[in-house]
Amino acid sequence: SAVLHRTKTFEEMDVVDEHARSDEEVAACAFEPELVIKLTRQLAGVLQAAHDIGLLHRDIKPRNIMLDAKGNAKLLDFGMAKDTEALHSMLSLTGQPIGTPPYMSPEQHEGLKTVDVRSDLYSLGATAYHLLTGRTPFPGPTYSAYVMQHLHDVPTPARKVNPNVPANLSNVIDRLLAKDPKDRHQTPAELIEDLNRAERGES
Repeated sequence: SAVLHRTKTFEEMDVVDEHARSDEEVAACAFEPELVIKLTRQLAGVLQAAHDIGLLHRDIKPRNIMLDAKGNAKLLDFGMAKDTEALHSMLSLTGQPIGTPPYMSPEQHEGLKTVDVRSDLYSLGATAYHLLTGRTPFPGPTYSAYVMQHLHDVPTPARKVNPNVPANLSNVIDRLLAKDPKDRHQTPAELIEDLNRAERGES
């Protein structure tokens, strides 16, 4: 597999201190909305296939995305993936959240046993937000700060961070990042339908 053409930026976006960069530098890290729609839709397809067999990824983030030679997105690091029943049992025993804090869902941060595909969709939304804006939905920077922000704060809409993001796509990301799983897309297939509408310019 070939790494995405802007792989260095992909990786740097995970580790660079956002507070040390200007707005122009942040914007320079943003990907074109059309590409983000394509990547997010492909990754949603992967999540739907995993969901169909009861599998969760639990660590979706830019660094775990690569492109093959044909430009199709691949989701890496399924080493953290668990089937939902095993995950519920493990969480009931350990209570330890699993994932990468800037992209983890509120329920992951809480260590809840009722983590399902909607948690992966939240992380996919956080990843898409990062690709569209050049920054994560919340600034952190500490683990405890990420917990509080993901549980209680509302991220600035992507279109307000990067004016090149269409309103309908920004609204899709807002829905993915809803605190309550019931307010998100309920399946990856539902997200794909929303992305198709956004691509056509529909609301």
